[in-house]
Order: sequence, then C-alpha cells, then structure tokens
Amino acid sequence: MSGTSQQADETVLPVEPLLGGTATLEAFRAAKKLWIPPPSDALASRREGLKRRWWERVARSFPMLSSHDRILLPEELAASFQFFHETLGIGIDSECIILCSIDVFHSPAAFVSRARDAIRSVCADCSSMVIVPMSDDTTLYSELAHELECYALTEEHDFARNYRTEAWLFPLAAKLDLPTRAVELGVAPSSIVRGIQCRTVKDLAVAWRVLKSSTLSITAVRDPFAAKVTLTSLAEAKNYDFPMGPIIAREERDWDRDEAGLTVRVSVPCVGTDVLEPILSHVSLGGRPVIWREVANVGVHEKTLELVASMLQKLAPRSFTTFEFVFVDGMPTLYRYFSGVTRAHVVAAAISRADQMVRSSESRTLWSACRLPCAQDLSVWTLWQRLQDADSDLDLTALSPESTAPVRGVLPTCFVPGAVGMHCLLAAPTEAELEALRATTEALVQDGASAGEIPAVTLDHADARRVWFAGDGASTQTICAILAAARPQRDICVLPAQASTERFAEFVQTAEGVTEDDVLWYGDSDATDDPFLR
Repeated sequence: MSGTSQQADETVLPVEPLLGGTATLEAFRAAKKLWIPPPSDALASRREGLKRRWWERVARSFPMLSSHDRILLPEELAASFQFFHETLGIGIDSECIILCSIDVFHSPAAFVSRARDAIRSVCADCSSMVIVPMSDDTTLYSELAHELECYALTEEHDFARNYRTEAWLFPLAAKLDLPTRAVELGVAPSSIVRGIQCRTVKDLAVAWRVLKSSTLSITAVRDPFAAKVTLTSLAEAKNYDFPMGPIIAREERDWDRDEAGLTVRVSVPCVGTDVLEPILSHVSLGGRPVIWREVANVGVHEKTLELVASMLQKLAPRSFTTFEFVFVDGMPTLYRYFSGVTRAHVVAAAISRADQMVRSSESRTLWSACRLPCAQDLSVWTLWQRLQDADSDLDLTALSPESTAPVRGVLPTCFVPGAVGMHCLLAAPTEAELEALRATTEALVQDGASAGEIPAVTLDHADARRVWFAGDGASTQTICAILAAARPQRDICVLPAQASTERFAEFVQTAEGVTEDDVLWYGDSDATDDPFLR
C-alpha cells in the first residue's frame, strides 16, 4: 500500500480474559479470533440478488479483522479480500483467509461438519482461538467450537435469555404495572424512549392510548434488524396483523434535529464492557442507516458515553452490543438496542483503521461512511485504478500519518463484483466538503467521469440518472409503469419490499429488461427469513 507504514506488531494474548467475565476491547483485540460467516439457504437458490447480499455483508466486515485473526471465506470473495488488503488492510495479508468452497455455507444442516473440515485443512490446532459468530444463531457456532476444540464468543445463558433483544427495556402491554428489567437494573426510565411490548391488536390499542403519540414506530422483538413500520392512526393500529410476531411500539416525537433538518441519531458500538470509538451519527432510510458520520459534538459525545458506560456496567456483556440514541434538548434518550455485530461496529473499526493511516495533528478530519451505487460492469481493479487516476485528492492511500495537509479523500473499504455498490470512507475538514466529495465519488464510480469532468445535472438533462419511487402499498399498475419507464443500468427504482410486489417485479423485469440491481427495496420484506441478509 503506497505511502502507508505498517502497524506495530500486535501481541496475541490467551482467550481466557475474553471469556472469563472481564471482556474488554483490549482483550478482544488481543485474542486470536476465527471469524465464521453464517450459512444461508439463499446461497443455494437461484436468486442472485440474495447471494450478492450475503457476499456483501461478509466482505464489509473485513475492517473488524486483526493481523493475527483468521476468516473462513468462499473462493468467490478472494478478490474482494485482496481489494480490502490494498486499501484498508494494514498489517493483514492473505494468510488471514481460509478459502473454501461456497458449498460450505449452502446448508445449515451440513454447515458444522463442512466448516470444520475446511478449517482443519489449514489449522490443525485451533485450541488457542475463539470463534466470533457473524450472526445471532449461536447454537451452530457453539457446535463448531466443540468440533474444533476451541472457544466461541457467545453470551452466557442468563444474558442471552434476558438481554439478547430489546424486550428488557419495555413493559408488556398486559403488565404495565410491573417494572422492566431495565428498571430493576437501575436504569432511569427517563433515559429510555417510551415504548410498550405488544402481541395482539388489543395490546397495540393499549399502547396507542398510554403513549398518547400521534405516531408510533413498530419494530420486531425477535428480529430487531428488520425495518420498522410507522403507524399514524388508531385505525391503522387496529388493522395491523403482526406479520413479524411480537413487536415493540415506540412513541415518535419532535426529536432534536441537525442543520439539515434531519433527526439526530447516534449509535455507540461496544465490545464487552468497552466502547468501540468513534461513536457515530447516521441518516436512515426505511429505518436502516445509509450514511454514517463521526460525532464531532463534544457535549453529545460526553453525555452519551456516560449513559452507555452505566448500562454496560450493569449488563456486563462479553461480546457485541450497540446502543442507538435520539436527543431531547441535547439530552440522550435510548431509542434502540442491538446484541451482536452491527454495521456500527464495522464502520467504527474502519474509521479507526483509516484514522491511523492519515491522522494529522494539525488539521481537523471529519469521517463519513456510505455505500455508493456502481456501474454494473465495474470490476474491483478498474474501480481502484479509476479512483487513483481521477484526482490525487480522491486517493487517501497517497497520504501518510506524517502529512500536515488537511485530510481529504475517499477510501474504499468493501467492493463485491456485481453487487449494488461500493462501501467507502470519506474524509474532509468540513461537512460541506464531505457532501461534495460524496457526490463527486458517486459520479465517478457510476459513469467513469474524471473528477474534473462531472457534468452539472439539471431536471431536463437527458443523461441524468433518475430515481423512480413507489410509495408503500403501491398498486401493480404503478409498479409496472415504473419498471417500464426506467432505463436499464441507468435509473434506480425504489419499491416497497413486500413479497407480492417482489414476485410481480421479477416477472415484469424479464419483459422490460430492468435487472434486479436496478431496484432498491425498502420497508419490511418477507422475501427472506434470514436476518443476516436484511
């Protein structure tokens, strides 16, 4: 990697401190970890979109690796790992990967034996390693750890039973008079958004009456990563049919907003009892974060970390958790809670790595992370060469830690051939420069224009990329009209992700020439039951 010095050798420590009740970030980084992607039935299906989604979710986790870690990868992701190594993988080389056939991940039933054989072919002795589950199905990982005679970084039984989901934060509609586990732990109710667990329409009506909010947001208890649903009337609440099973109904109110008028949302990723800094703000679409930024507000930073430290001390987790906050008059209010590896962990790890590469003590650097759509036929190395040739300001790898110039540029962190986009970090001294850099980079990876040749886009520009949007509950006529009007490999269709809509869209795509990569889905989707693919 040009202009980049290698990190100091990392000391590998035994895994016992990580598992013995003193789980800290230092212990996690020092342990020799074995990262194992989860199996998925989608990989054996004919749906290329689901396969690419799985590849992308594995590849975007690469920044979490340490130089002494290993990761089990299908051969299809070898080029993506090499790309990560060239851009952000300081001190990480090809010895970290254990290549295997994609068949290893095809079936959960055969996963343990196939993964065991693939790992044993490279690592005869795994006794000093700890398996890091990359999904919440810890049973398979525990079985694999037994087969390999090593450890698995899974939560203790009491934690998994009580704190794996968000249910510990909110009362049941039928038992509003009983204290929640959060209250029993000493967490102040005023620091948690008001919400109620509901299992029936009657419960939802109770929540509507008690919370007295004009809008309720609905999230699944069993699958917290599923997109949220918004209810704006009691009639909508009475017609809700609980497709996700038990839910949590939260109040929505006028939360604090930033200068752009967007709700301020801050995520704090944690490992064990420590925070994995930096803490991050994000912009969401359909309840899912799409753009991440490092929190620069010192006041927000201190108040939020103080609240997180208090909860970590009470929970004492030994693996991954994430706390998401909204704010009321500058005071943090816990809005979401996740157990397991989340995108916030990956983004924080990537920013931390990049910061070590280019940090200048004489200039302020703001970081942003996002996924940019790419041209369909763009290969890994064509993309990389294009960024390097376009403009020196777009290539962060040309900088060094000793540089005193303001840090400005883009650093790709994940690219999967044929997937819907490139994950990257952007760096600039100001918010305005960050946004301009994002627009410049997006045009570059889509059309191949150089940084100085990007045309201004107006409403009547014939070559402008168009975004076609269908609202939730759109008719089949609307969907058909959008897919017919969209230009293949140029426009984007944003459609509600409902199973009936997706099946109809697949039929129309064949006739109209629009590919599944021209379509972005939002909202709840029952096209797959695998939370890892959401």
